[in-house]
Amino acid sequence: MNQKIKSIFLSFHAWQIVLFSVIGAILITDLVTGLVSLWFWGAIQPGLMMLGTINAVLVPLIILPMVVRSLRRTVQLEEQNKAHIETISRLETQGQMDEATQRRADEMALLYQLGILFASGKNLYDTLLILQA
Repeated sequence: MNQKIKSIFLSFHAWQIVLFSVIGAILITDLVTGLVSLWFWGAIQPGLMMLGTINAVLVPLIILPMVVRSLRRTVQLEEQNKAHIETISRLETQGQMDEATQRRADEMALLYQLGILFASGKNLYDTLLILQA
């Protein structure tokens, strides 16, 4: 979805978006107005068609800036979300590396203590009891 929104903004200029939305609104409004006019009065009412055309021109011009702002905000939020996901991934990787480093440090400390106990000349049974504690 994000790529589609970006491609629309990149491929069309703002005036083209406004023009397409106004033309689409005019066609849809005139079609609906004509059909309703035929259904109610049996003939197309030119006054209603003109009112529908004016409405179809003004509504997209009023609404379009809000739509463009919300689309831009959506794109910004999606980009921020990607950045946050990348940051979380890096933090998880860093946490895993910290855990591995801590395990390695604990192993080294244990080996150091074992070396000191063996070097002290005590018997093996006492050394293993101290090591177990």
